[in-house]
Amino acid sequence: MAIQEYIKYQNLYFSGLPRNLRVLKLLAETNKMIKKLNDIKLALAPMAGFTDKAMRQICQELGADITWSEMVSAEGIFRNELKDNKSLVLAEKFNSKEKNYWVQIFGNNPLSMGESVKMVQQKIKPLGIDINLGCPVKKAQKAGYGAVQMGKMDEVVKIIKIIKKSTQLPLSLKTRNVPRPA
Repeated sequence: MAIQEYIKYQNLYFSGLPRNLRVLKLLAETNKMIKKLNDIKLALAPMAGFTDKAMRQICQELGADITWSEMVSAEGIFRNELKDNKSLVLAEKFNSKEKNYWVQIFGNNPLSMGESVKMVQQKIKPLGIDINLGCPVKKAQKAGYGAVQMGKMDEVVKIIKIIKKSTQLPLSLKTRNVPRPA
């Protein structure tokens, strides 16, 4: 049922879909085997445009132990009313039973990062917060967030300190190893 909802939700009517579903099922079978062998957790990594509510539900049904939201704009959360906040809607759980769910935020303004974490904690109640320091797309680079922040560690430290003052939730950082020019 969830897979059909996801297909409908995403309007994914393309020829590659059955193969993708087979891959998801194979991952689920592999996850069950790994758990038996090593008790290793299977995680659905945060990916913009992919880890929406329906995808997270499918992956949890197929064995994912932990999931992350799509990356959500801290500015979008901070600057909008709680009740009509489109950024918070992106970060909402698919239902109250969603387990081990983290929200990933991005931004470069320490104040909005800290305040948005408070709002996320109040409305969504995730297991933890992840800061995106790994997005390599040009839009992120131009706006000064994502992977480009790895070159501005003083700013990152300020953001982390403010977020840690804003919440008791665990905090993680998504980073990316980017080759440096020779």
